[in-house]
Amino acid sequence: MAGYRTFNTRKRISSLIFFSIFLTLVIMGRLFYLQIIKHDYYTAVAEDQYYKNSDLPAKRGEIYVKDNYAEGGKSKIAMNNVSDELFADPVMVGDKKKAAARISSVISLSTEEVLDKLNNPSSPRYVKIKEGLSMEEGEKIKEINLGGFRIAPRASRSWPEKALMAQVIGFVNKTGTAQYGIEQEFDSILKGKPGKLKAERDAMGTIIATGNNVLVNPVDGDSLVLTIDKNVQATIEELLKNAVEKHSADSGSVLVMDPKTGSIIAMASYFLKQPELDLNNYNKIEDYKFFNNLNLRQYEPGSVFKVITMAAGLDSGKIKPEDTFNDPQYIIVGGNKIYNADRKSHGTVSMSYILEQSLNLGTAYIEGKLGKEDFFKYLNKTFGFGMKTGIEFDGEDEGKVYGPEETNDHTYAVMSFGQSITVTPLQMSSAVSVIANGGNLVRPKIIDSFIRQGIKEEKKETEVIKRAISEETAKEVTKMMIDTVEKGHGKQAKISGYKVAGKTGTAQVPIPGGYDPNKTIGSFVGFAPATSPRFVIYTKIDNPKDVEWAESSAAPLFHDVLANLLMYYNVPPDDN
Repeated sequence: MAGYRTFNTRKRISSLIFFSIFLTLVIMGRLFYLQIIKHDYYTAVAEDQYYKNSDLPAKRGEIYVKDNYAEGGKSKIAMNNVSDELFADPVMVGDKKKAAARISSVISLSTEEVLDKLNNPSSPRYVKIKEGLSMEEGEKIKEINLGGFRIAPRASRSWPEKALMAQVIGFVNKTGTAQYGIEQEFDSILKGKPGKLKAERDAMGTIIATGNNVLVNPVDGDSLVLTIDKNVQATIEELLKNAVEKHSADSGSVLVMDPKTGSIIAMASYFLKQPELDLNNYNKIEDYKFFNNLNLRQYEPGSVFKVITMAAGLDSGKIKPEDTFNDPQYIIVGGNKIYNADRKSHGTVSMSYILEQSLNLGTAYIEGKLGKEDFFKYLNKTFGFGMKTGIEFDGEDEGKVYGPEETNDHTYAVMSFGQSITVTPLQMSSAVSVIANGGNLVRPKIIDSFIRQGIKEEKKETEVIKRAISEETAKEVTKMMIDTVEKGHGKQAKISGYKVAGKTGTAQVPIPGGYDPNKTIGSFVGFAPATSPRFVIYTKIDNPKDVEWAESSAAPLFHDVLANLLMYYNVPPDDN
């Protein structure tokens, strides 16, 4: 019996020793796991308890536009505001129902709405009650002085001109994401770099002023000054809207450019029955088609392109200003007949007459003299068609210019008068600027300057890409374009007292297998004063319902735009 007890005792002691060793190993393993393997994790947790890490937002750069009526010659089109927001910590709110009733008596929310936010917070210790508090609301809330509620400032973006040049500007949403236009294109420059604050705090969560704190200051974004003039833009947007609605057109666009510097003075698009909008209420916009900048979209330009063909022919030396052309009723190229728009024969005519009366056969003749290879080089290499202009918008279309090996002789013949080729209004304005400024291809730009750190203004220089055509060629084409306005299809663009150079274009709209017989696009491109050009203007009316020809749609709009520009900039007459 005694032996059995001894054995049993030894067994118990062994089990206890084994259990003790096992427990020690478990504890040691757990300590190894916590102290070695999970060391970094728990260090981070401890730091999070004793340190508060905060992002310090940078101030977003503002956007300015030219403004002849403003002090300093510019005004803000996109700016920063600071408004108050009301927050609550539901844990710290005592009687929630009573608190909700008192808060709702001050702000434009019902007791039930406030109570619902307190009972169903987005996070246990944080809920936004209302943003955009008025000064009066803020003062009353401070007077009530309820525990668990606090008011904090919030930076926001606003656009004082609401819808003005909205396609160009774009917007920034409440999360800080930039969408469309300049806001998106220059977001990295405008938004700056946020700072960091790592602050030591006590057991109650209060930051210790003398603690081991680390501060990295934010770097505010740079501001931009655009080349666009606010007053010109506003006038042109109104003129464009009236023209589109008058003709019940699908849409329209206007672009105004300084031919010497490439600066865009105005850039507008309008869609028929376009709803009123306000960038400050971007969340209410239902149709984002509005943000499609038509000046960057490609289309077949029609007869406005004839000035480019004429310039190429003259500059190459294959034709001369004094040459004549015998205009038959039609020609056959590659087995296909080509007619003038009026389907008439005009007999023996001058080079200038080809533009004045917009003869398709005349420009097809010039293209034939050049040959496909040389014609392509002038379009693509000299004038830059078929490639982006390089303006500060990334979303511009390239357009399409067929290479000599890609297509046939007939296609090249009709390309000479703006068919089977696509261009953007911006590309056409850039190319016609070559004629207006005496022969230089200048890079279009919409940024006039950068304001670095809110202090130093850094001008963006004019970029002359190359000498494209000779000065003599530019002068000869200018004379022809003046005659087109004074004696040809461009009479509606005339301004008394000024020499105006221009060209109409009534383009057909391509569809599979041919062209839509019921749709046209009217365009007009020109510059003035022709003796010393200040403005290149491109007007386009898409599918007008009441008129067929551009001389009755785009040309009158060009006239109205030019008349306002001459008056606004006090440009003296040049025609005695």
